[in-house]
Amino acid sequence: MKDITQLCLDRVLYSDNSDFHILWQRVHREKNKDSINTKSRVLNKKYREKLKYEILSYYSNGIPNCGCCGESEYEFLTIDHINGKKSMNHDNSMAGYKLLIWIKKHNFPKGFRILCWNCNGVLGKRNNVNKICPHKTEQSDWEGEL
Repeated sequence: MKDITQLCLDRVLYSDNSDFHILWQRVHREKNKDSINTKSRVLNKKYREKLKYEILSYYSNGIPNCGCCGESEYEFLTIDHINGKKSMNHDNSMAGYKLLIWIKKHNFPKGFRILCWNCNGVLGKRNNVNKICPHKTEQSDWEGEL
């Protein structure tokens, strides 16, 4: 631990030599790039997971689950645009982490819901004109297609 003299000296050096401090930071980052990158990756992953959970929880009214079939396995859940991407005022190519950031930045706008990948895939098919998931129809209606 540094003594008070060293702390005061550090403060003077930093305030008087901000260019020196910036250069020292660059050198330090370059020398310790691998450990810094590893720590950053871990922290970023934790933040992304926390953000995803927050958004899934919000649109599921508490506990993340599929709004169609009730699937609650976290890894199977995804965000669905209820009326398609064109209805939302964001870039059509926006997906994944960028979409999560956009949703939070825009204060959780309406027009999204949580579905599992299966329900989302079926509802997004172009030949599914009625936009009805097999979970919502009687088994006899779709069993013949197998």
